[in-house]
Order: sequence, then structure tokens, then C-alpha cells
Amino acid sequence: MLHWILRLIFRPVGFIVTGLAAMGLGGYVFVSDPTDLPTKASLKQVSGVLEQATKITTKRRVTSTVNYELEVRPASGENLKFKLPEREIAEAQVRALVGEPLSILYSASSDVWELTTGKNTVISYDTTRSKRQQSAEEMKAASPYVGLGGLLTMLAGFFWRSRRAA
Repeated sequence: MLHWILRLIFRPVGFIVTGLAAMGLGGYVFVSDPTDLPTKASLKQVSGVLEQATKITTKRRVTSTVNYELEVRPASGENLKFKLPEREIAEAQVRALVGEPLSILYSASSDVWELTTGKNTVISYDTTRSKRQQSAEEMKAASPYVGLGGLLTMLAGFFWRSRRAA
């Protein structure tokens, strides 16, 4: 299977298809709007006691991501789970929060946008929003280069194809 895929990619048609895919990806990221982040008023809020915090490491071939899964027991009694990236909070802070009453603002995908315990704001909405908006803007700024790379790859495929035909 891998042999077949490599044979396809390293032919002129493979270069053309790969170039088109890269151009499409670059165009999609360029057209997408980084301001579609949720407003503070549209987020859901839950208050309760942090029952458990689990560190979850997801490993891929080259990279690994670390998230904390926070299990909160609100007054209604049903545990809710939220995910929080390691880059937003230190492990010592997470351990200190276990057993503490806290309030969480979260999105539909259970991403934590704000975390407060008592009067202390551990993670603020404004900081989280600015970080995510900056990340989206950086991706948008890099998208023309991805599209250009796709165009060059596609042109190389056409050039290679015309040289083979001659």
C-alpha cells in the first residue's frame, strides 16, 4: 500500500494533486475568519468542586500534546469533564485546585476559557481569547506561503509531465 502511494506521489500527477491540495488548504485558512471566537456572553458557566484532574498525553509520531482533564461536580450532582491544555496552566496549579470550589466558563466543545476559584482568576477569558486569536492570525499569515508552495509543486508536476512527453 505504501509503495503504491509513494509511486503515485513521486510522479507528475502526484505532484499536481499534492500542489492542488496545498493550494486549497492555504486558501481555506486564508479565507477563514479568526474572529469567530466565542464572546464571553455566549459561553456556558458551571460552578462546582474539582473532583479529579488527570494529565493526558497524546502521542503521535513526531509530536505529543499534553492536556488536563478536569472533572467537576456541580450542585446538580452529575460530573462534567473539561479539557485544558498544559500550556495554559502549570501542573502544580492543577494539583492545588483539586478539592477546591471553582467556576468555569467553557465552550460547546468543553474547552475552558476562564477558570476562577473564589476571588482568584487562574485563567482569564481575555488572556485565553488573545492567545487563541494570535494563533489564528499567525496561521492566516502563513497561509499564502502554503498556497504558493502548492502552486510551485503543481507547476513542477506540469513541467515534469511535459518533459516526459517530449
